[in-house]
Amino acid sequence: MITVDKDQFHHITRVLKASDGDTIEIIVPGERMIEAKIVKIGKRDLQIDPIRTVDLPAPPRPAIHLFQALPKQDKMTEIIRAAVECGVSRIIPCETTRSVPRLTDVKPAKINRWHATAQSAALQSQQFRLPTVTAPAALHMIDAFPGTIILPWEDAPTTHTIRDLFTQLTAKHQGQAPEEISIIIGPEGGFDAKEVQLLQDKGAHIVSLGDTVLRVEHAALYTIAQIKAEYNA
Repeated sequence: MITVDKDQFHHITRVLKASDGDTIEIIVPGERMIEAKIVKIGKRDLQIDPIRTVDLPAPPRPAIHLFQALPKQDKMTEIIRAAVECGVSRIIPCETTRSVPRLTDVKPAKINRWHATAQSAALQSQQFRLPTVTAPAALHMIDAFPGTIILPWEDAPTTHTIRDLFTQLTAKHQGQAPEEISIIIGPEGGFDAKEVQLLQDKGAHIVSLGDTVLRVEHAALYTIAQIKAEYNA
C-alpha cells in the first residue's frame, strides 16, 4: 500500500492536475521514487498501480546549508520558499544579536508551517529530495558550520566578491570548487561586529553582495544564485 501526504496529494491533483490513467512519480522513504499509474483519484486519496521503483539521482552540488537570521513578520516563509526553489539542502533559522524575533517567539505551529512551505516548494520545483528545516538555534551557540562558510556582510569591501572567493578556493584545491557550503544571512539590522568576528574565528569568509543593501528576504536568494553560477562555471 502506497500513501501520499496531503501536500503530495494537493500537488498531484491541483498543481499537476493529474487524472485517472496518468503516470506520476511519488517520492517514498529510503531514497527511492515510484513511477505509478493513477487508477482512481478520490477526495483525499489516490488508487495507483506501481510500474517501477527507481533510486533517486545524486543530490545536487554544491550542498548548500542556509543559516538565516530570524526576520520580522512572516518573511521567513518567503525566504524558505525561494531558497528551496533554488535548491538548498538545509535551512537553519537563527537568533542573532539584532534579530527582532527571539527563539521564544517561534512556536511549534510556525515551525510546522515552515516545513509545509519547504515541502510545497520542493514539489513545485520538481525536486526529488525534500530539504530540511531545523528548529531555530542561537547563532553564537552553533559550534560548527558544514563546508566552506560564506558570510555576506554590508560592511565588507566591495572587492571581496563571491566570484573572487571561488577563484581563490578553486586555485587552492587544484581546480575543485567547494562541494558543501554554509551561507549565513543576517537580520534586517545586519550583524553585530562581535558576531562577525566570532564567525570569522570559525572560518567564515566575508563577502560583499555589491554596493547596495538588499532586503533580508532577497539576500539569501541573491547569494545562492551567485554561488550556483560560480560553481557551474
